[in-house]
Amino acid sequence: MLDYARATVHAKCAGITEQDARRAPLPGSPLTTISGLVSHLRWVEYGWFEVNLLGAEYHGPARRRTPAPDRTGSRSPRGRRRPAAGQPRASAVGESRRRSPPQQ
Repeated sequence: MLDYARATVHAKCAGITEQDARRAPLPGSPLTTISGLVSHLRWVEYGWFEVNLLGAEYHGPARRRTPAPDRTGSRSPRGRRRPAAGQPRASAVGESRRRSPPQQ
């Protein structure tokens, strides 16, 4: 699988000039370049194999030290809305409504 992924990247980048490889095709995203993508793939592979599997010390680009994004109200893997932190699940809300006596 890794050989296939590497070969695909090589095939897609074949014939691209250095200038084109460093050109950002999206004006709103100047850091998105073909060379940036290839560099990213190189460091991801390094991180998985050299660091995670072989235990080498990380010597790549600086890692971002920001907290994980807030997932409040995000979608679950099955596509259902997750309740915000501290909110009961939908089934628990429905059960509590069924148990409460009717209001007059």
